[in-house]
Amino acid sequence: MSGLLNAVGAVGSTVSALSGAASSLGNAASSIESLATGGYGAKQGLGIWAASLQAASFRGVPFAVTQATHKTGRRTAPHIYPYRDEIWVEDIGLGTRAYSFSGFIVGDDVYSQRDKLKAAVETAGPGILVHPSLGSKKVSIVDFAMVERAERGRVVELQFTALETAGSIMPTAVAQTKKGILSAITSAVSAVEADFQTYIAGPLAYGESALAKVTSTVTEFEGVVSSVIGDASAAYNSITGLVGGFGRYFGVGSPAAPAPNTATVSSLLAAQITARTAVLAAASGLSAAGESMTVATASSFAGEAQTLLDAVAAIAQSPADQVRMLTALQAFSPTIPAATSTLGQAGANAQDATAQLLRRSALAALAGACEAYTPTSSTEAMALLDAVIPLFDAEITVAADAGQDGTYSAFRALRAAVATDLIVRGAALPSIETVTTGAPLPALAVAYLLYQDATRSDQLIARANPAHPAFMPTSFEALSA
Repeated sequence: MSGLLNAVGAVGSTVSALSGAASSLGNAASSIESLATGGYGAKQGLGIWAASLQAASFRGVPFAVTQATHKTGRRTAPHIYPYRDEIWVEDIGLGTRAYSFSGFIVGDDVYSQRDKLKAAVETAGPGILVHPSLGSKKVSIVDFAMVERAERGRVVELQFTALETAGSIMPTAVAQTKKGILSAITSAVSAVEADFQTYIAGPLAYGESALAKVTSTVTEFEGVVSSVIGDASAAYNSITGLVGGFGRYFGVGSPAAPAPNTATVSSLLAAQITARTAVLAAASGLSAAGESMTVATASSFAGEAQTLLDAVAAIAQSPADQVRMLTALQAFSPTIPAATSTLGQAGANAQDATAQLLRRSALAALAGACEAYTPTSSTEAMALLDAVIPLFDAEITVAADAGQDGTYSAFRALRAAVATDLIVRGAALPSIETVTTGAPLPALAVAYLLYQDATRSDQLIARANPAHPAFMPTSFEALSA
């Protein structure tokens, strides 16, 4: 009997031990899930250090980190010489930067997360790794393993090593896409002049009544030009290229190209006034050419229109301002009354031909502004592309409907040149991403965390516009690299 009681007691002890183990396992699983949701370690009560850590991810697929190892150093070549006790160690450059991680993914959808991370790792080429404390790195995964344990249920453990890479360091051919725009602009301007001369020939046969419609359309367009060049933003941005520190609100938005070291506010504003005077002179030249236009001088009138639009573009020192101003002019569409007679139809055609010429001249100048534009991110380049391509598409459709084959073909080529240029240049730029921190941090610290370069703090301040640079917002947009 005593043996039986002892056996029962042993069983009870075993059950108690198993229950305690199960409880410990449940607590461990709970801790793992809490760790996964908290990122690199539990952030509660750990202050600024934990708040500065970023959620780890590779190619945008997140994972939790329990241990991270960073290996770096210098590459060396030891030289050994006979009959000498010393060696010479030659420094041949920065060593390989390796990042090793132990971590996990967890959740009811853990297998879906696993498959996404596996696809990210198996994608060819380097990808962006977000390190909890070092920020974004372009890396190639050289070793990766996922471990599934029955006792850990919905947890998949991760072990992998990544090497920081600069991509290809071999020389590559660079497409001269900007030159393609300039060549396409020249062809487009010639085609527009030729089609205008053909279109306007019919209305001009009706003499002064058609010329009056041309003049009235030019006058209406000059009113739009006057409004555009009076834009205060363009005047302000004309001085943002001054060299020097003028505060964080100076030059934000669409800064101009750097001005010469000898430039002053007065000299830049004087240049702005000179540029506006050139616009007024070009507008007078266009009006005069319209008042006396004949079929033989129609191409000269078209040339004056292009001169006017180029002069408008020259007012804006910032390509972003050029795009904004020329986009407004390209939308020019005068009200053309319905024709009730042959003479009225000739006048309507004269108005339509003139409006087409002015819009297309603005579009050619806009293509030049896109060529001069220097986007700071791929996001900005794609936003510009999305803004200007519909303008080309609309004018291409008008030319096709009117049977103006020269303009149609030239603007299709110009559209392709602009799109190719922005896509190629944008592909080489970092994107804009949302940066999130657990607490307000100094701009210098955020710049170092993101880019390992504290000097880029001014760039972050300009984008985030914090109340004070020592307390950046907990969520703001910044360049990914």
